[in-house]
Order: sequence, then structure tokens, then C-alpha cells
Amino acid sequence: MAVSLTFTEIEWLCVSVVEVSFLAFVLFRRLFRSHPWFSLYVLSFVLQTIVVAAVYRYWGTTSDEYWIAAWLSQAVVVATRWLAIVEIARNVFASYSGIWRLAGLILLTSSIAILLYAVAISGIRFDSMVIAADRRVELFIALFVVAMFLFARYYRLPISDTERQLAIGFCLYSCVWVINDSLYEGWRQSLGSAWDFLQTIAFVASLIIWFNALRLPERPTVPAPGKTVSPEVYAQLSEEVNSRLLTLNNRLTHLLRSKDYRS
Repeated sequence: MAVSLTFTEIEWLCVSVVEVSFLAFVLFRRLFRSHPWFSLYVLSFVLQTIVVAAVYRYWGTTSDEYWIAAWLSQAVVVATRWLAIVEIARNVFASYSGIWRLAGLILLTSSIAILLYAVAISGIRFDSMVIAADRRVELFIALFVVAMFLFARYYRLPISDTERQLAIGFCLYSCVWVINDSLYEGWRQSLGSAWDFLQTIAFVASLIIWFNALRLPERPTVPAPGKTVSPEVYAQLSEEVNSRLLTLNNRLTHLLRSKDYRS
């Protein structure tokens, strides 16, 4: 007997095929060695799609089983996505312990603040807490990625192609998630599945960006000389910028260590 599929089920099936293929690619490239949290994030959204689709198929969207599976799995995906962006930041600032300690402190305090705020405004409703935390996590990810790029550009901090494109993919998807979460409570019902479809398109676009970042072996990052200055002038400017970056790193390292000793 032929099994009829709804548009939502067909969409989930197509997305599941793409996700599983990307997971297989991540495992084949052994990315879990260099990016374990990103690999765990990929595994988490693959499992989320499979579990939610199965629950939807057998119990429907109005069942308690679907509610539990959808929101619990979303909470796991949000947590692993946050840890993946922390991992990217750590790789970018790995050579500068002082700058990374400051960035890590900002990420840690932001995590605690977002979690406390989500619990405070949602009360005992788990779905409201996940939506509130998700919206603010995604917004912070987008802002953090932009700030990281601006910082790297100002100080001429080299970022590998892999880390750059991974961060761009997260930023793109986070921006769409902020819009989706913001419209969830008010207009999502009237718009139907339009925003879900937009979210799917953004997710697939992020996967394409990530695949492009990971399909080739990592190449050493060497800043290219500027086209409008001579190599000698560029070398002098680069030395001055690197000196400022090292000075900033040393000051932050001394400041943060002093705070640790006082505490």
C-alpha cells in the first residue's frame, strides 16, 4: 500500500537526507578531532530531525510526545550550537591567551545571564524558556561573530578559511533564527509554514557554506600584502599592528591574572 506524505514530511525527509550526508562527510573528514563540539552539534541536529519526524509521524503535532521531543531536542541543539561557536572563538584566539581569556569570560557571563533571564521570564513553561534562551543565544552569536571579524580586521589577526566560513554559516543561520523566534508567538500561525520554510533554506545555505569550508585541507593562513603599498611598507605596518596586538594580549593577561590572585 502506498504511503501518502504531507509537504512537511517531504521537507523533513529531504532535510534529513542532507543532514545525514553532511554528518557522514564530517565523520569521513575526522572533523571530530579538530572541532569536537561542532561535530557534536552536527550530530545533535541530525538526531533532532529524525526523532521529531518520527514522533510527528506516529503521534501528530498535538500530542504530548511531540511537544516533549520538539522542545527537549531544541534545547540540546541550542546548547551544542553555543558550544560550537565558543570552540571557533577559542581556535581564532588560541595564540593570544589574554585575549582568549577575556573572550571566554564574556561568553561565560553571557551564557549565565541568558539562562537566568530565560528562566525568569518563562516561569515554569519549558517551551517559553527554550524560545527566550534560543532567541538571545542566536542574537549574541550573530553579534559576537561580527565583533570577532571586526576585531580581527582591525588588528590584522589571521583567521583560517575554515573558521571564517564556519562562523559565517552560524551568523547567517542565527539571524534567521532570531526573526523566526521573534515571530513565533505573534504572527507565526497566520503566516503558516512560510517562516519554517525560510528557516530550512537558511539552514541548507549554512550547510553549503560549511561544506565548502571543510571540503579542502586546511591551508596555512598568511596575510596577503596590500596592493596599494610596497612590501616594505606593508611589513612595517604589519609589525606595528602585531606589536599592538601583543601589547593588548599581555595587558589582558596581566589584568586577568591579577583579578584571579585577588579573588
